[in-house]
Amino acid sequence: MKKRIISIALLVLMIIPVVSSCLKFKDDNDKKYDYELSDYITLPSDYKDRKLDLELDALQAAIDTYLLKAVQENSDGYKYKVSRGDDIYVDINVYDELIITSENTDAVITKKGNKIDALSKSNYLIENLGSSPLPYAIELDLINGNLNIKDVLERKYSYDKLEDFIPSEYEGKNIWFDIKILNKKVELGDVVSVAYKGYHVDEVGNKAKDENGKEKDPFDSSTGAFFFPGTKLAIDDFENNLVGMKLNEQFSFYATFPDDYSEEEFKGKRVLFEVTINNVYTPPVYNSNFIKTWFPDYSSRSEFEASLKKEFIMTKMYDYVLENAVVKEYPEAEYNLHKAEIEEASASFEEYYGYTFDEYIKKAYNMTRDEYIKSQMLTEMVYYTVSKENGLIPTEEMLTNEKQNLISYYKALYMQQQGLDEKTALDTATSFVNNLGESYIYENVMYNMVEEFLYKCATVTELPATYESITTKIAREEAVTQ
Repeated sequence: MKKRIISIALLVLMIIPVVSSCLKFKDDNDKKYDYELSDYITLPSDYKDRKLDLELDALQAAIDTYLLKAVQENSDGYKYKVSRGDDIYVDINVYDELIITSENTDAVITKKGNKIDALSKSNYLIENLGSSPLPYAIELDLINGNLNIKDVLERKYSYDKLEDFIPSEYEGKNIWFDIKILNKKVELGDVVSVAYKGYHVDEVGNKAKDENGKEKDPFDSSTGAFFFPGTKLAIDDFENNLVGMKLNEQFSFYATFPDDYSEEEFKGKRVLFEVTINNVYTPPVYNSNFIKTWFPDYSSRSEFEASLKKEFIMTKMYDYVLENAVVKEYPEAEYNLHKAEIEEASASFEEYYGYTFDEYIKKAYNMTRDEYIKSQMLTEMVYYTVSKENGLIPTEEMLTNEKQNLISYYKALYMQQQGLDEKTALDTATSFVNNLGESYIYENVMYNMVEEFLYKCATVTELPATYESITTKIAREEAVTQ
């Protein structure tokens, strides 16, 4: 769903609340766009009766994105645990049993004895844990041991648990194993943190050079981006090449962007990626516990998914109206208001961020200041026009409730981020919301009314999903093998 494009001063406050005392917001009592808008903008004639396709693949992609975000926000909680089906690298050290009789108590003590070199292995690859050549007793302990990479499994086994693995000369004896988890291959369903650089290439695959013969800088890079192979959240070539790689392994590969990629300059283009796997994580399972933990406002998966569908429909409806609206002219009064607000906020922007507001919008949106103002105004003009055409006018009660909700929200924010006591936080939040101005509160309520209206205007056909969650698929396959 499209949210109001807030002023840059508010954006600064949301990120760094401490600067709020330096910011002033115009409490304009005059309503914005309080005149006939048909002279300025025309909306598509059919927006009140739209037939939409809802791609359930998009719903699944949103769910996968939330799983990925959960790992990003709590990576320590999702450190990789060895599991069935893994390809892992281990050091296996095998020992015979040393039996000692105490001279004082005649008690028999057993412990690890001499290392059996013939049975020990270094950097040994266990493929498909659970169906590998290792004795099943050992595999089961590895699977159920809650082990991270670099952990050591230390166990004693009787000969009858190992007889297909241990020579007969050890029959009737106990054998000790120390198995250290060295590494694992990235598999579908793992979440990985990677450092990468992406380069444009020439026709023979070498890194592209500029007109001076100097190698061009990467078009994209990160020291710790998270990916979820198998979910199609990144391009297929990138995800597929991560599978099979090992932790800390450095490698490079070519990838080709799809022809329908969203950014024009990359459509169908071949590029080179240099990648290092930083960490491997186990994503959360998408179930009722996940919803309860991460989205406590929803009581069930079905309620959560219904909310996602509604948000998709609202977004599609809004995008249709926005993309097909025809602007004849941008009203001067509102343009000057936006311009003044940005100029006021820009004065302190560079002080807090180290770069100018114009540099920010160029990098973030590839816009000039004029284009940025007009993009904000287009959003406003669409909402106000739908509101006026359909009588969607907030009541005083709705405005009062919204104001109180905003005060409660900012009160909690000040208490959490600045450590203010409850009374000080309440006073600060009340002052801040009052400074936001009546039109800001009005727009919050009106925008929600418009979005609900557009949602009800849509007739929706759900398109069947063409792929399922990678976590669902793996869970199903594991259930069959167990």
